[in-house]
Amino acid sequence: MHRALGTFVAHTGADELIIATTPYAHEARLYSYELTARVAERFAE
Repeated sequence: MHRALGTFVAHTGADELIIATTPYAHEARLYSYELTARVAERFAE
């Protein structure tokens, strides 16, 4: 996921991303947010 988003940002020049997630189950939603946070932390490095 990190590589794909990095490629997208490089091609578009985006300085901000909006990530939408729609899992109904609470656990799945939390996991989705955790994955997104991990990727965001790697971009901040």
